[in-house]
Amino acid sequence: MLAQFFKSKGADLKAFDTDQENTTFSHYKALGAQHIPVMNESRTIDAKRFDALMENAD
Repeated sequence: MLAQFFKSKGADLKAFDTDQENTTFSHYKALGAQHIPVMNESRTIDAKRFDALMENAD
């Protein structure tokens, strides 16, 4: 809801979805949310995968 609010106010919005089970946020095309997987094959959070988030958040 916050992303939608800021987008409606003309904010330069960058939205990211890190949820592995429910990637609904990234399916809202109008918000342009990008899915960033942060879990490894063992289903545990891999801190190194947050690098992709930081690289895109500039």
